[in-house]
Amino acid sequence: MTEFFPNTSSKIGGIGLDEISREVGERHRRAFPDRPTVSRTASSSSAASTSGGVRVNTTCSTLETVYRLQHSTRTKRYDIFKQYTELVDNQSEQLATIRGLLKFKPVREPISIDDVEPVSEIVKRFATGAMSYGSISAEAHETLAIAV
Repeated sequence: MTEFFPNTSSKIGGIGLDEISREVGERHRRAFPDRPTVSRTASSSSAASTSGGVRVNTTCSTLETVYRLQHSTRTKRYDIFKQYTELVDNQSEQLATIRGLLKFKPVREPISIDDVEPVSEIVKRFATGAMSYGSISAEAHETLAIAV
């Protein structure tokens, strides 16, 4: 490893590139056993393909989802918004998102909707400027700015 870390001393030694390569390969095989290829085109640069062809989109922004979100907010059509949310939910189920790779276990009974703060109060604290431009697509950022 002195080739990559010259003048770095180590009293405990370590592993070499062959061991690192083998371990990374094994972890990848365990994480992605025979995953199907998901054919989605993301509208942002936050999507990546694994070497197995699995496309992971960390923002849930595809051309179709951005279109539905924009269309629903511009026309104030809740039915189109429900189509948008269904697309996002289905992406998760189809392993197109990190959330889709996880299984959540309910730990308690759901709380009553009466115990939840009203939307009118929550949106007072909602600021699209606080969202990271790198975490959402340009289209989603602009749509949220218009919607709010």
